[in-house]
Amino acid sequence: MTALPPWPPRDWRAFAALVFSVLGAVALTVLIGLLAWMLMPAQGWNILTEKARADTIRVIAWICAAAVLLVLTGLGFAINRRALRGRWGDKSLDWEGGDEVAREPEPDR
Repeated sequence: MTALPPWPPRDWRAFAALVFSVLGAVALTVLIGLLAWMLMPAQGWNILTEKARADTIRVIAWICAAAVLLVLTGLGFAINRRALRGRWGDKSLDWEGGDEVAREPEPDR
């Protein structure tokens, strides 16, 4: 059995971001395919069910938009330095983390 490569944490996060972006694209493609299959005339859709068809498209579109938002947020947190700030009335939230910027070692003098 081969050992995992000795990558730094930032590379592992970038790899995870790549894997999850591919999985997110696959999930969204399957969802759109399911929508197309559900709206085919063979599934019982006809002119009398136009409102139900429009409602189905609207719901699937919102699900796709939420999935895209989750994928992009996950990619941002996986690759970039993370910071989250919020304020509600007199309460606030401050959260930061991530890799420090790598610095070149100073040459010996």
